[in-house]
Amino acid sequence: MLLILTFALSAGDAFESPTWRAVLPELVEKQDLPAASALNGIEFNFARAVGPALAGALVAFAGVGAAFLTNAFSFVGSSWW
Repeated sequence: MLLILTFALSAGDAFESPTWRAVLPELVEKQDLPAASALNGIEFNFARAVGPALAGALVAFAGVGAAFLTNAFSFVGSSWW
C-alpha cells in the first residue's frame, strides 16, 4: 500500500510541476521571473526539510491522529484561498 500511495503522489507531482512552471511566467513580471523561480525552489526544499521534523514532533507529542487532522486542516485552509 505504501508503494502504491508513493507512486500516486509522485505521479501527481509529475503532472503538477510542469504545469506550475508553465504558469509562473504569467504570475510574475519578466524581470522578477528568476527570483520567483528560485523562491519556488527554496520553498519546496524548505518544506521537504522542515515538514517531516514538525510532523515527527507532533506525532511524538500528540499522536498520529493529531498529525492526520493537522494535515487535513491544512488542505481545507488552502483550498478556500
